[in-house]
Amino acid sequence: MHGWVPKFQLNTLRLSWCNLDKSMITEPHFLHTQNHLQFLDLSNNNLPGSMPNWLFTNKTTLVYLNLANNSLVGSLDLIGQPQTNLKQVNVSSNLVEGQLPTNIGFMFPHLIILDVSRNTISGTIPPALCNSSIQLMDLSKNRFTGKVPACLFTDCYAMNILKLSNNTLGGKILDGASSFSGNLWAIHLGNNKFEGTLPRNLSGNVQIMDLHDNKMSGELDTSLWCLPSLQALSLANNGLTGGIHPEISTLTDLMMLDLSGNYFTGRLPNCGTMVYLTFLSVSGNSLSGSPGAFFNSSYITALDLSNNQFTGNLEWAQHLSQVSVLLLSRNKFEGHISSNFCHLQYLSIIDISHNRLSGSVPPCIGGIPFEPLDPYEHWPAAGSITYGGGEDGLDFVYTNNYDLPGFTFTTKGQPGLGLETASDPQPHASQRPNAPRPDSGPITGYKWVRRGCLDPRLGFPATTREVRRFAHSAGSIQICPPPPPLLQSFAAVVMGDRRADKRPMEVSDPEAERRRERELRDKAKRVMRERSGGREAREERGGSRDQGGREGDWGPPPWWIQ
Repeated sequence: MHGWVPKFQLNTLRLSWCNLDKSMITEPHFLHTQNHLQFLDLSNNNLPGSMPNWLFTNKTTLVYLNLANNSLVGSLDLIGQPQTNLKQVNVSSNLVEGQLPTNIGFMFPHLIILDVSRNTISGTIPPALCNSSIQLMDLSKNRFTGKVPACLFTDCYAMNILKLSNNTLGGKILDGASSFSGNLWAIHLGNNKFEGTLPRNLSGNVQIMDLHDNKMSGELDTSLWCLPSLQALSLANNGLTGGIHPEISTLTDLMMLDLSGNYFTGRLPNCGTMVYLTFLSVSGNSLSGSPGAFFNSSYITALDLSNNQFTGNLEWAQHLSQVSVLLLSRNKFEGHISSNFCHLQYLSIIDISHNRLSGSVPPCIGGIPFEPLDPYEHWPAAGSITYGGGEDGLDFVYTNNYDLPGFTFTTKGQPGLGLETASDPQPHASQRPNAPRPDSGPITGYKWVRRGCLDPRLGFPATTREVRRFAHSAGSIQICPPPPPLLQSFAAVVMGDRRADKRPMEVSDPEAERRRERELRDKAKRVMRERSGGREAREERGGSRDQGGREGDWGPPPWWIQ
């Protein structure tokens, strides 16, 4: 077959997800015979071997080349004549290393899309990439260093999307008074080492601006409020200071705002005009006052105000009719928990721990259906965790594929909160030893919430070993992969002590903790061995549970941080 010369000439060849043999790249006799090929897609085949640089030089008719999601190694070496027909190149998710060739602009003069993301390419970004025709450039998740050539921001007049996130780029984003290209509408620069103040002179067409996890400083520039099309703004985990200006209300199209992990002070302004805002996180700042005036819109789906200095009661929260995730821990909120919280029909996760709340938890909270509210029912569960009860907590933890990276949301850190319907008078071990008893209701039947899957930028990681500290009741948690829209799907479960005569958990010493972990691992292994026979039989008959992709694949990240 290697010497076979076909009598036909293809214009388009799409062999994605075909489990191709490596000879397609290493001994490409068939491809060498195709002299009119314009569209070539060999993606998602796990092809090994060296990067087939001959495709960039010998196939002068190529317009589209996709080699993404393979195991190709080596560097991009471009020699020969310019490829004037080539418009789109995608070599993302391979093992490409080395530096980008300095003649890349000369070799691909009419390139529209370049995607080399998710490789190990190093060095600086060559100014030769400043091409007037390029519209999308994705260099994210590599090892680029140094400054970004200013021409990428100013001279690529056709550029719509620029992704440089998850590298080690530094310096100021744009020196001087230069203006950004007028057509640039998505800027992804997160998780680098950029410093200085926020960029000014942005184009009014900018819709997505992501600068999370950098070293930006200074205050929010007023030029940000002159971006009428802005839909997503992430400035999380920088060194920004000052207040949040009332002018933010001019961003009427804003859907996602993440200002967490900075040094903002003052109050949240009244922003009732931001009617499309669905995701807001200001966690980890020093904001104060009552946040109620900010939320005149009922479209908020995920709200994280944790780790601030907010005060007042929680009456405003009961008007968030669409909220699914409500994180209010570690503030100075006061008052009682209103039974109106029970009317929040979409609520999946609530964390009000470490505040100054008093009274008891309304019994109706236990009736809230803390279940995945995912309209995309075609997305199958990606895994589950099973736990069983014993005399002193959980006897074993069994996961059918991987450790559950979860969150803990609980009222246990709030002394004085209990269930009116509980009857056990003994204090729970998670309460401070000398904390005062509540005025009404004991403090044993705390509500404990654990989510199945959630945007990891919203909280704190936890593993399956923490599940045994949760509750004494048996049950399971389903893990749902994130669907494609703005916010990811949520899965949660409410757990409580259902036996009035159960003793409270005791806090073990470190050595006892280690022994307990070993016992858990041993019991989990035994359970897995017992179940492995049945699982293997099922896989023989009908294949593995996860047919849609690799096991443990959580799907794409949210679109504003991709």
